[in-house]
Parts: sequence; C-alpha cells; structure tokens
Amino acid sequence: MSKLKLQSEQVSEAFAGQFLTDHFGAEIFIGPGIELKLQEIANVIFQDVPDNEYFGATVNVDSEQVFVAINTRQPLRIRYFTVAHEFWHLLGYKEVISEEIDHERAADRFAAAVMMPASLVRLLWGRLKQDFGEEKAIIMIADMAAAPYEAVA
Repeated sequence: MSKLKLQSEQVSEAFAGQFLTDHFGAEIFIGPGIELKLQEIANVIFQDVPDNEYFGATVNVDSEQVFVAINTRQPLRIRYFTVAHEFWHLLGYKEVISEEIDHERAADRFAAAVMMPASLVRLLWGRLKQDFGEEKAIIMIADMAAAPYEAVA
C-alpha cells in the first residue's frame, strides 16, 4: 500500500472514532441511524438514479446551505455506507488536515470505520470465526453493522 493511501486511512480512522463519540456517544454499530443523523445537519435529497456507478454527492452552495444527494436505487447497505462516506466531505475534515491525503480513499475508510468500529469488529471476529467459519462471520458482522459485505471482508 502506498504511503499516501496508508496516511489517508490512518487520518480518517482517527476522525471516525471522534465522530462516533461526538454524534452517537460511543463506538456502536449505527446502521440506519446514519441517515437520520445526516438529516439533522444537511439537506438530504433521496433520488432514484438509474446509474449503478452513482452513489451520492455532497454539494456546498454556501456556508449555510449544504445538500447531500443519495441514490435510492442502491441497496440499503450501500446507501448507509455512502452516507457515512459523504459525512467525511460534509464535516470539513479537509480543512483541518495539513498533510496531503487522498480524500476519496479517506472518505471510504472513514465510512468503514464509522459503520464498523474496529473495537467492536475485533471483539466479535474471533468468536464468530471460530463458531461459524470465516464466510459466515463476515455475513454476520455485515448484518449487525448494516454494512456492505465487501466492506466487511
């Protein structure tokens, strides 16, 4: 992994832990709660876009008006992950980071860390893997976190 990607992931994971503490009180599996939290701080547009490559976008009109578009054609797990990804852009982490990072990579890692806090996944992984096998453990964690299977894997 390149230094830029590694640095992007480390920075975003640190912000994810703080985000969960600030907005949810602890590192928990938030699942669908991520959409409700987004609606508290942004204008959310849920739209059905017949494009499998389009997930969502954040648009800052000015400092007072922020819009986040979410493609409802995507499966719910992908939608929740997209909302978490858009939080990275929405909350302005870019302005407080002094080093050069890949912000799209950071947003994806932020989304994974928000939807599946490492402390919870570590707590569950060993036991689930032992009791059910690796594949079933991935499915079970994805179900608990309402996260995409690929993100868990």
